[in-house]
Amino acid sequence: MTQRSKTLTGLVAAIVILLVLAGCGAQSSLSPGTYTTSITREDSTDYLFIGDWELTLTDENGYTVSKDGTLDEEGTYTLTEDQMVFVRTMGRHVCSEGGVYQWALDGKTLTLTQVDDECYLRPFTFTTHPWSLKD
Repeated sequence: MTQRSKTLTGLVAAIVILLVLAGCGAQSSLSPGTYTTSITREDSTDYLFIGDWELTLTDENGYTVSKDGTLDEEGTYTLTEDQMVFVRTMGRHVCSEGGVYQWALDGKTLTLTQVDDECYLRPFTFTTHPWSLKD
């Protein structure tokens, strides 16, 4: 084997290893399911936020948000490679229709980062802590 062939073989092997390692990090798709998070008095003194939250994503691109078992908001969402757009169809609180968030999934941990949302409640609850997928 020539030196050039050895170099090319090494380069191909390095590329394959990098592609495999890149696939082990954050995932590029988000499965339906229920994600949970908790907001405590250390996070906020506003009683509207404090509690156990669930964000449920359905197969039909619907979503619900519940606090302590009580439905707070529902609507639809669209998903791109790194953003989620939530469109609220009903809810308990006065809120703009929708919001845009950057999302990242690492294993069973969903992290949302506000991009554009005028709502008072949703940005705080969506971004204070990461969400954990319920089994």
